[in-house]
Amino acid sequence: MSLIACDTCGLVQRLPELPPGAAAECARCGAALIVQDGGSLARTAAFALAALMFYAPANLYPILRMEWYGAHSESTAWDGAIALFRQGQPVIAVIVFLASIVIPFLKLLTLFYLCATVKLGSWVEVQDGDSQRTVVVALAVNLIIAVAKASAAMVSGSSALAAEAAHSVADTGNELFLLVALRRSGRPADDIHPFGYGAERFYWSLLAAIGIFVAGGLTAIWEGVRQLQHPRALEAVGVGYAVLAVSLVLDSTSWRTAYRQLRRESRGRGIPLRTYLRRSSDPTTPTVFYEDTAGVIGVLFATVGVALHQLTGSAVPDALASMAVGVLLVVVAFRLAQRDRELLTNQSAPPVIVDGIRVLLAAEVGVLDVPRLEVLIVGPRRWLITGEVAVDGTLPTGTVTGLVEQLRTRLRGEPGVVEAYLTPVPAAH
Repeated sequence: MSLIACDTCGLVQRLPELPPGAAAECARCGAALIVQDGGSLARTAAFALAALMFYAPANLYPILRMEWYGAHSESTAWDGAIALFRQGQPVIAVIVFLASIVIPFLKLLTLFYLCATVKLGSWVEVQDGDSQRTVVVALAVNLIIAVAKASAAMVSGSSALAAEAAHSVADTGNELFLLVALRRSGRPADDIHPFGYGAERFYWSLLAAIGIFVAGGLTAIWEGVRQLQHPRALEAVGVGYAVLAVSLVLDSTSWRTAYRQLRRESRGRGIPLRTYLRRSSDPTTPTVFYEDTAGVIGVLFATVGVALHQLTGSAVPDALASMAVGVLLVVVAFRLAQRDRELLTNQSAPPVIVDGIRVLLAAEVGVLDVPRLEVLIVGPRRWLITGEVAVDGTLPTGTVTGLVEQLRTRLRGEPGVVEAYLTPVPAAH
């Protein structure tokens, strides 16, 4: 029994069970006691998710713009920290950078994770341990790299480093989406979702692709355009090179973890790695692999841009490197979104799986042919089988029924098969 005290009259009373959206009133004065808002966590998580997606663009958009006598000037929160550093106040600059950029980002990240955790209730243990380890490694690496790149960009004034910082910020948020995907997709089937929650992984992976596009690609392109319009001098180049070198090592480490898992999975299924990347029904590890590949290439772009900026004294190569990083991320985002779209629209399983099931059915005594067989992807390495089996017309009805049920039971026992529906049909003459 829960008790609650009225704020108006002070009466202590029992708190009744309330459905979502209902309100309880005081029995003495009629004042509102509490409103059971069932959607508050979902709304908070949605707002935090939207804020994370637009966080990098918002921090690079000018918050102050002035024009006088034909002169033009604009400033962002990022520029404020840079200006303080260049004025010989590094401690104040770091405090402003942490307070205005880093800490708010971590707060949003934590808020989204906590709301998602509470909203989802009791999460089951992740069955796919390899995918979870790959995502956790990528999350830790990208978080460290994001802070390091942002600090180096603030010190050096390089737009390519700023673009790479936005790239790493986007990747950090995306790994969090993938962790949520791993947890949600592992829940057991129920009456509402009789084939399980495997498609949740496709949905959250699609959000990760959108995050790469908005928070990474568009932000990097915008930063490059700003550098062309308002060139900034390059300073403390050594810090930038050091951060890029460390980033290359860390990104390569995360990339190697994803690559090893993909190679192990592709070899286990007897198909080439490139084909497995295109046809895998689990988008989690391929997403990390593509992100880390873009991360390694992006670091190389940024290094070339900073080096040419230093050698030529022109900010154009730096800006072009930033835009190249942005275009690279847009391409990766479209590639990932395309695969997620295919998985969300009931794509068929790869031919090698369909052919294997067809052979298994046709080998059963009493089955003459398999005229129709459809194997739909309903989750990572999860399939729904429907089809028709042509049976021997001389078999009694009871025998045919038992044969079909035997085939269904055998298919359900195969790894990854969530359900099988088979219809017996007369054999074609």
